[in-house]
Amino acid sequence: MTVSDIFKFKSERIKVLHFTWFAFFVSFFAWYSMAPLATTMMDDMGWLTPQHIAALGICNVVLTIPARVLIGSLLDKYGPRIVYSALLITMSIPALVFAFGDTWAQLMISRLILGSIGASFVIGIRMVAEWFPPKHVGFAEGIYGGWGTSVLLQLQCYYLGSH
Repeated sequence: MTVSDIFKFKSERIKVLHFTWFAFFVSFFAWYSMAPLATTMMDDMGWLTPQHIAALGICNVVLTIPARVLIGSLLDKYGPRIVYSALLITMSIPALVFAFGDTWAQLMISRLILGSIGASFVIGIRMVAEWFPPKHVGFAEGIYGGWGTSVLLQLQCYYLGSH
């Protein structure tokens, strides 16, 4: 598999790869959405302090490891497509609660639950591994993880640079 192969969209494998890295991008975006907005949140809310932001950052990762264990067992039972879809749909609820939250309890609980979306990496690795032959899995997983995170990091850098 070469770099030019990842632009051959008629291939089912390549379509799955692109859908999978984009799903990872969306989940990673939801997971780390607070980081570029922290100072804006503090300015807008008035009562939010740097200590609150630090606590929210901790809440954001607390359930990630237990969620990965749970997601792993669900993957074995239902497969990556169903589990990825269910994770994205389910985690949209705490993401919306966080976006519109105006109390400490809403922000903290939604961020705590939203940390579970960090398990999305496990799902995508499994999905890519199922769709590509062993000699191409490493390359495909590199695209999955690399594009899923680097696009987000570039958007955050753009946002931080323009505000």
